[in-house]
Amino acid sequence: TIWQGVPQCELLRKVLDVPEYRQAFLAELDRGVRLVESDGNSFLRYATEMLNLTRPYALADPVRRYKPAEYEESVTTLLHFLKERPRLLREQLASQ
Repeated sequence: TIWQGVPQCELLRKVLDVPEYRQAFLAELDRGVRLVESDGNSFLRYATEMLNLTRPYALADPVRRYKPAEYEESVTTLLHFLKERPRLLREQLASQ
């Protein structure tokens, strides 16, 4: 959720208790979502391009802490997150 971690961070919790700051925070999230949505798929294409550029180096890393299959699964999970996150944020913002 957009509030994940807030209860554990005393400073952030206190800041977001102030209505003006809470509204500013929500407005910035909305602005970010609108920016990604207005961009079409170029944000996701760019992320995919960067992952494709770095993949050979990540997989060839002699001290990597993951197996190639784990890396690929992580990439798939990340791309799914990037694709779905704007919609999820939009739904959460609409309920505020």
